[in-house]
Amino acid sequence: MKDIVINRKEELKQLINGLRQINDYVLIAPRRYGKTALAVKALDQFKDDKDYIIIHLDLMYHPGSSVRNVAEALIEKSFNALGLKGRLKNI
Repeated sequence: MKDIVINRKEELKQLINGLRQINDYVLIAPRRYGKTALAVKALDQFKDDKDYIIIHLDLMYHPGSSVRNVAEALIEKSFNALGLKGRLKNI
């Protein structure tokens, strides 16, 4: 994925500020308009902040999956982010 977000400086600023204020967002646009790139760029601002845990779960990677499969993927990603890699299978 590209590291640049073209012509989205104001949207990026608003998204970062809103996330710091604990606002929720849904990014809506047609395919290939840079929604994921914008979200990743915004969340990069929080990666070194110990108050936040960033988890990226791409639902397009789980098409047609059951709720259970998506939940397991989310739990696994959460454990990985907390440094507990591979623990879901043990539990």
